[in-house]
Amino acid sequence: MSWSQVDDNRYERALRDNETFIKMLADSARQLNREHWAINVVATVTPMGSIAMEDLISLFREAWKALRFKHPTIAAYVMDETRYIYDVPDETALTEWATETFRVVDNRTVDEVIASTTVNPYATMTYFPQTCQLPGHAQHWRTDSVGGFMPMDDFLDLASRSVPVDTSSLPWGEETRRLAPSIEEAAGLLSATTSEEDKKLAQQTVAGFGLTVGAIGIASHAAAETVPGGTRISCLQLSEQETNAVVKACKDKQISVTAAVHASVAGANYALAAPEDKHKHYTSTIRFSFRPFLPKPYSGREYASTIFTSGWMFPVLAELSWAERAMAYHAEYRKGLTPEFISAHREYAIGLCNFLQSMPAGPPSPYDVDISSLGVIERLLAREKGTPQRGILVDQVSGGLEMVNRQCAEDWGDVIVAPVEDSDEVCVAVDAAPEVVETPWAVEVAEATDAVETVEAEAAVPLAPWVIDPAATVTGTSMNCISDAPRVNDETPGLSAPVPVTASEQTAVVVPATEHPYETRLCFTLAKKTAEYYERSLIAKTAKLFTEPHSIPTNNTEPLITDHRPDGKAVFNTEIPAPLSWQKLPSGSAIALSYSTTEFPANLDGGKDIAKYQSYLQSPPGLTVPGGSVLRVVDLNPGSLSPMHRTLSLDYGVVMEGEIDLLLDSGEVRHMKRGDIIIQRGTMHAWRNPSKTDWARVFFVMQESQPVQLEDGKTLGEDDGMGTA
Repeated sequence: MSWSQVDDNRYERALRDNETFIKMLADSARQLNREHWAINVVATVTPMGSIAMEDLISLFREAWKALRFKHPTIAAYVMDETRYIYDVPDETALTEWATETFRVVDNRTVDEVIASTTVNPYATMTYFPQTCQLPGHAQHWRTDSVGGFMPMDDFLDLASRSVPVDTSSLPWGEETRRLAPSIEEAAGLLSATTSEEDKKLAQQTVAGFGLTVGAIGIASHAAAETVPGGTRISCLQLSEQETNAVVKACKDKQISVTAAVHASVAGANYALAAPEDKHKHYTSTIRFSFRPFLPKPYSGREYASTIFTSGWMFPVLAELSWAERAMAYHAEYRKGLTPEFISAHREYAIGLCNFLQSMPAGPPSPYDVDISSLGVIERLLAREKGTPQRGILVDQVSGGLEMVNRQCAEDWGDVIVAPVEDSDEVCVAVDAAPEVVETPWAVEVAEATDAVETVEAEAAVPLAPWVIDPAATVTGTSMNCISDAPRVNDETPGLSAPVPVTASEQTAVVVPATEHPYETRLCFTLAKKTAEYYERSLIAKTAKLFTEPHSIPTNNTEPLITDHRPDGKAVFNTEIPAPLSWQKLPSGSAIALSYSTTEFPANLDGGKDIAKYQSYLQSPPGLTVPGGSVLRVVDLNPGSLSPMHRTLSLDYGVVMEGEIDLLLDSGEVRHMKRGDIIIQRGTMHAWRNPSKTDWARVFFVMQESQPVQLEDGKTLGEDDGMGTA
């Protein structure tokens, strides 16, 4: 373990590169006594049975102390900006820590407390007796959003146990075995040798941050010296009928929810941009959690209180449609965290630290809307704890980041438990921040036909694309504001609560103008029964995928190869078996090597080329043949999407049957029909069959090419779609 004991009660380890990068960002708000990107997870609960009659302040305080024993890193702190310190507490120290970090607030709202949060060396928990709300607060260098929900789940579990935890009898000191490691240790990067490939990939990924220069953002009329305000929360509710319509649209479009919401966030940037900026590209973050890619125990809940996230920058162009952007994001999210990316991550984090240190003083603040998906929240935080006789019901939960610059952060979860009154609903949370609300604005629930797409391999509640429309008005009958709507704040002139509405043609919540920039969280609630049905259907669909293999359409394709008789007359060669031999791909598509040569010009003497092709049928070559050419036929099964990849080749392609989409890594997408031709010149691209029922066939002639060298001297090498470019 990376933590070492330095005296009887103190343990420490180095603050690693990924944590250092996030802390450098957090410390940019130190002059305001605030922490940029700090994480808030707010749970609204109802005590059940005997717990309702107990002293809840004492109960929750003891649960908080017990949570430290389970997740001791919540009480670790940073010293000298380089060392992570944990002190094993005696009874007095534990009481002092709990007094400092567990707070009870009677006369203020959650919104007001979050808005006024200042720098604290530890994670904190606050209890609001009037509303039974529990906001947990942690620094982002200490944990990530996923790691914020799991400790909240454990905290409520500890509070609802049939026999309350006696923290005075716990074997303090034993908890040090659960001090969280850094991602560098969990991924085995501390002892690994950094390869040249790691350095190259890290440099390329850091360079991606340059795409933020000249990118689009939200127009702001506030002066540059305007001091950021605090977070405000509003909630939107979708009816079960609306939810069903959205789910249907999701199934039809077959693009992940995250990709679709991301495309909608891009649309919001363009909707709010100044007219002179609308031609610019939009660059945002593709984020992933490391947890699913790590070995046990790091993939589970044991080390929740640590930051196991990463991401990279990805641009889309202004002229793309919503659907084209969604396709581009879908292809990018499909990459996941590859072994190559994880191997290079330490070098990547070092490069990001150097990048921040090299930035000039007072750079322009980013002012775009960015996105971070939390996944299925019910997998992180259960709806009920304990028993009906002594338990806790989670009524609502939301999460978000604190922002102290002009950038907006959208955090959303596919499924967040959120019953409202007597209804059974699920909430999807969205954060937007400072300058979004400087002018009157609204969030419009788009038509289901323009909605988001289906998530693969896990249940998700889809969310219709949203557009912030300064001209929107409140009319109609289905939207409702619930308890966490923004409240009137004397310190924020012009801010008032959204009006509860009943909408029909248009559903919207309008926040009046304010002179002060601040953050706003939007919670979309959807019918829980629909979400559960959707989850079951996805599980069934996934099971069918693995138990009923796709069958390639009837294929009698036969390559007719001509040859010469000794007298020079033409004949058909009969040595090659027919029809073609097909190779099944993981996506369900198939590929056939139809012919190949190994030199240019081709040598046809004595059937040498035929013999070589015959050997390749037994031992297939790579995608290209050095110095030669390759003829391939590719059959794309319905709904399939290839990895985003690059070959060192010049390819001539013709669509023979069906229709396909060609996706480029810039975000551009083109739809191709039968007879259309593509000349593929060594670019990053992916192929998609958009049909749900019909196969597509593409005919390719591939010739080896030299690596593409850009004007800045950068060379583009081959990328097999595993994230090595």
